[in-house]
Amino acid sequence: MGKADEKEAKRMLEITTSWEEKGRVKGIAEGKAEGQVSILLRQLKKKFGYLPVFLIIVCFSR
Repeated sequence: MGKADEKEAKRMLEITTSWEEKGRVKGIAEGKAEGQVSILLRQLKKKFGYLPVFLIIVCFSR
């Protein structure tokens, strides 16, 4: 493998790693948001009992 091929392979690995990291960060953020919505809905249900279906749909349709 030539020097140009090695540089290209290294650059492709850097790009792939960057994409993976961005995906991981996005996934963690989405998971936290879903958890927060779940906690909020649970607290609202405990306090008020009945929750309109549209509220639940709106909370989870982000």
